Amino acid sequence: MNDRPAIGSAFPDSSCLEAASPSSSADTLCSSLDRAVLRALAYAGLFGGVLTRQELLRYAVGVRASGEGIEQVIAESGFLKARVGSTGAYFHLGREAGRTEARTRLERESAEAMSSARFLGGLISSMPLVRMVALTGSAAAGTCGCGEDLDFLVVTEPGRLWICRMIVVALCRAIGMVRPKPCPNFFLSEDSLALGPRNIFTANEIARMVPLHGFDVYRKLRAANEWVADFLPNASGPPGGTEPRRGAGIFRLPILPVEGILRLKAAQIVEKFESRRKISRFSSRGCPDGEFGPGVCKAHFGSLGSRIPGLYLKTLESIGRLCGHVPCRGCCALALNIPRAASTIPLRRDP
Repeated sequence: MNDRPAIGSAFPDSSCLEAASPSSSADTLCSSLDRAVLRALAYAGLFGGVLTRQELLRYAVGVRASGEGIEQVIAESGFLKARVGSTGAYFHLGREAGRTEARTRLERESAEAMSSARFLGGLISSMPLVRMVALTGSAAAGTCGCGEDLDFLVVTEPGRLWICRMIVVALCRAIGMVRPKPCPNFFLSEDSLALGPRNIFTANEIARMVPLHGFDVYRKLRAANEWVADFLPNASGPPGGTEPRRGAGIFRLPILPVEGILRLKAAQIVEKFESRRKISRFSSRGCPDGEFGPGVCKAHFGSLGSRIPGLYLKTLESIGRLCGHVPCRGCCALALNIPRAASTIPLRRDP
């Protein structure tokens, strides 16, 4: 959930996508899976990204598919062959092959950052009142550059979010010289796991987060956000299908008595004071992506989440014009915030 990427069109100029010849029916006819793959690449392109076969399946937009189906459409679809390129193991829109070198470099750097993320996640999970820790943002997506902060989502015990946040932030400041730097910028109470707004950006953030500790709570979070399947029906469970450590954290046992004290009614005075103080301070900053309340502290002070759905929709419209299609309500649903029934309407041919 880092506000780092340089955001723009998924393809810098129209030459990246060559419209099929009107006389070639194989190139102009496309299936719903063709469009799902194209939409996945369009979204990745907004962040300068390219996708592997496994990622094409996981992040195919709006269509349930299988690995065999993805393999078949990549191998046989004339529609995609005219518009999607491949370099090594990566797929990209048109002639954007240069992005694969950046992806390879970022994957190496992200792999190095992941070991730090697991250690830092273990430290955070050991703090009182913490119920789940997940890695988010560019590090979770495998595009974390050298020296970038590590974004964490922390789920807390109900009724103690702001006390828990105070403790976790103090820990991260105490180890502030560590690089990469931990940035716990999203806190949720365990009884407030439903996330919004329901759009393509939030769906991708949820699908890409990597749970590090508290897998039972992670499952509750995914269950509370079943709407993600309307956008990414193949992205169930964590990326790669790996479960986080089931341990309670390296200092968990000594912390248990502290948790007992923080559950006392007297601690509620501290909770109310801290929540009023921080909610007032953060809300006054006027951040479009932020959200602050008794059960949530979403300290995202940029505007990435607010801008991406509109940029994605413009990208779909550009692809539609180049491909001889026009976006319909279904494409808009997959970019913005539309009910489930509308989100299944396919891209239709321009008569």
